[in-house]
Amino acid sequence: MFQEYIYTFLISMTPIGELRVGIPVAINVYDLNVFEAFIFAVLGNIFVAFLLLLSFKKIFEYIVGKDNILARVITKWKNRTENKYLGPTQRLGDILIVLFIAIPFPLTGAWTGSLISFLLGIPLKKALTLISIGVLIAGVIVTLFTVGIKNIVWFTYSAIGSATLQI
Repeated sequence: MFQEYIYTFLISMTPIGELRVGIPVAINVYDLNVFEAFIFAVLGNIFVAFLLLLSFKKIFEYIVGKDNILARVITKWKNRTENKYLGPTQRLGDILIVLFIAIPFPLTGAWTGSLISFLLGIPLKKALTLISIGVLIAGVIVTLFTVGIKNIVWFTYSAIGSATLQI
């Protein structure tokens, strides 16, 4: 049983699937209950966001430490992005990051949200908070969708099965 928790955690760390795959797999394949699936998938997704935020900073510092054209291009791009974010649109930007992460579509999760947060120069604690809120919302949406689809399939199968028995 412990193995399924680890698998759910690890699946939710993947770049494309994230918890959008972790929760359905945990519920439908590993037969975890909804609460367990939600908790381990969300924790895996938030954990990878934390690692990414730390990694992006180290990678950026390494690249900028070199004196080459790539370092100048990336520094200019990051500074321009930060300057657009800082100012009157900052509050709206925070809400948009949360909503962007919360929408359960491919490439709109914690991985992309971490990159956007880094590029916008959002401090680590604030970025992790925004990402966590978005991941929690996405987790609720995916869990409700997964349970709803599972119940619809079960109900349809039950209805068809009982109809064929009556004939």
